[in-house]
Amino acid sequence: MSEKSENDPYQSVVVGENLALHAGVAKDFDVEVKKVEDEYFGGSRKKSRAKTRKIQESTESTDDSIDMFIKEVWLEGESVVGEEVASDPISLRYYERWMFLRKIGIPTLDDMWVVDSSRVAMEDLRSLGYTMFGKAKLSELVMEIMAEKKRPLTVEENIFLDIDLDEIYLEAKRLQEIAWSNGALLPSDDQWEMKINKEGEWSLIVLDLERLACRKNEPESYLKIERDYFVKKRYSVMRDYLLRVKL
Repeated sequence: MSEKSENDPYQSVVVGENLALHAGVAKDFDVEVKKVEDEYFGGSRKKSRAKTRKIQESTESTDDSIDMFIKEVWLEGESVVGEEVASDPISLRYYERWMFLRKIGIPTLDDMWVVDSSRVAMEDLRSLGYTMFGKAKLSELVMEIMAEKKRPLTVEENIFLDIDLDEIYLEAKRLQEIAWSNGALLPSDDQWEMKINKEGEWSLIVLDLERLACRKNEPESYLKIERDYFVKKRYSVMRDYLLRVKL
């Protein structure tokens, strides 16, 4: 962990910064950023994994630390989803998209807060014991293969290899159909991540809400095209890459 300067081009927060977290427009609580992880997440928007502590009015000593992921958000296209209002700040619109997914039963994050007009905060899934398998994981494996790295696989990686791709495919189909029946299309660039813990529990989860869109005139066959690419290709390729780095 390391402190970051205010001019850091990649981090969305700095050590010592106080964040006022809102559940939509309603103030929830304040936190102070205590540490920022020195990690680059890619993409054009700033992102940080940070250790924060609740700012309490009481002087009682409590375990009030929260590991958070804070990011700048943007929205693509002109879609307005659920109770989102086009004239609202981007971060509030992003929050409303998250609320929409929760309301219709699409697995997503358990918690999200609006920080300001351009940033949102969420509890860090890694701190809850999950390893994520998605776009970032695939990029990590590509880098390892390019470096000709060999290593023992983690518990979660071995669990991933044991999951039947058809089971993943059917779960993706179920989630797509829930969104479709509620007039929405899941994000086209990065629909699903898979979260896995050491106990072998896994689920698909929608994390990136920037490209969530209203359904227009797309044929239902469009969903199969998306599934085939993001599930059959992405997760099949990920399996191959894991076997290539496996020691």
